[in-house]
Amino acid sequence: AGLMFPDVDEAENLTVEYPEKAAAHLGRSISDTLRWAMYMPTALGLLGSFRVEDRGPYAGRFNIKTHGIDPLVASVWALAVSKSVVEQNTLKCIFLLRRQRTISPELESALVKAYECFTELLLKQNERGQSGVNAGWVHPSELSRHDSVKIREAMKTVESFQKYIYEDDTGEPSAQTEPFDAHTWEKVPVM
Repeated sequence: AGLMFPDVDEAENLTVEYPEKAAAHLGRSISDTLRWAMYMPTALGLLGSFRVEDRGPYAGRFNIKTHGIDPLVASVWALAVSKSVVEQNTLKCIFLLRRQRTISPELESALVKAYECFTELLLKQNERGQSGVNAGWVHPSELSRHDSVKIREAMKTVESFQKYIYEDDTGEPSAQTEPFDAHTWEKVPVM
């Protein structure tokens, strides 16, 4: 097994021989993961409009999975791991973060509502037969006014949570963050 997975053996040796170095490495990894989660964009653009694909088969649409659920789940899990909460169920993870007093009951409620909003939309798509490759692609004009408002609020919640993570991780106010643009991914460390 050591020949196939040299990194695993190295990690075990590092942990046993140099626990301080292993802890420092883990701390950097968690910090990098938090930074990565903070930069995952939602589909919410400036002035509250939805950012949609410009061209291709999904032109005029946004993906609720990659620009809704994924940023929420990644942010929740990254914060949880940084606070020593290990849980794979996102809703349980949110609950445990509140129980640990990392997040407020209001933020817990908002995150749960956002998660439910995104998953409800995906379930509606599955009921209409949109699954597989086409699952998650939403045309804003096909949303009811109610659903559109709910999704916008859910995405605002995710963005607020990402700012909260930034402030918690760095101790700096989130006003210092740079806007997400085409060059943001160059700043995010590769894991």
